[in-house]
Amino acid sequence: MEVRVTVPDNVLRGKQVRVILQASFIEVGVQEPGLVWHTLLKGKLIHNIKAEESLWSLLPGEHISIHLEKSEECWWDRLMSSEDPIDLKKISAERDYATLPQEERQKIQQLVWNKQQQDQGKPTTDQLKMESVLRKAWNIEGSPFQGKPYDPSLINFTAGGSFGKG
Repeated sequence: MEVRVTVPDNVLRGKQVRVILQASFIEVGVQEPGLVWHTLLKGKLIHNIKAEESLWSLLPGEHISIHLEKSEECWWDRLMSSEDPIDLKKISAERDYATLPQEERQKIQQLVWNKQQQDQGKPTTDQLKMESVLRKAWNIEGSPFQGKPYDPSLINFTAGGSFGKG
């Protein structure tokens, strides 16, 4: 969870900032001229956080960025219990495919391809990899199948694969 708290222009150093993070509590204050502390944010969090894994940083004269490490994965409808909740149903959690990193797009393509293969009764990526390994190992020295023609139906796969008539 990322929280941004705007600070006055004269807050330029971390010494002028006080952030208190506890499992269910947050307090953010800044030091005003004359050494007076001013509270910007204070209250009970709507969900617990891992305070020891949370951190903050100051962008001088602009804001404090606070990363709250959630104790459990869930959507927050507000930061603090004193605030009015927002309607989470109005938030789109979808991401545009084109904005995804290349690695994630490849994984999605692989999942779609594997599902199509499975629906057609054809081997998936993992099954093809397994068959490739099996083909390489089929005739190596010490293999019980050495010298025999490749025939995966001789193997009984009990978990994962679907080769052979097992």
